[in-house]
Amino acid sequence: MRISELSLTLKAFIEARPAINLSKFEEEAGLPKKTLSHIKSGERELGYGYRKDYNRLREVMKKYGWDGQYTL
Repeated sequence: MRISELSLTLKAFIEARPAINLSKFEEEAGLPKKTLSHIKSGERELGYGYRKDYNRLREVMKKYGWDGQYTL
């Protein structure tokens, strides 16, 4: 399965922060449970609905230290 650029960005982001609470991040970003675990393992890419409207996701990433070092 080909992982989208957005999924790669999320994967790199969460791999660079091993102490991040994925469940809390998903809750704040409005993502279904286990989404980030599946993205991290390469089992799934981010669904189209979340790629289409990712402003909330970007804000949560900024809260957790994202400064644009990965493309989003």
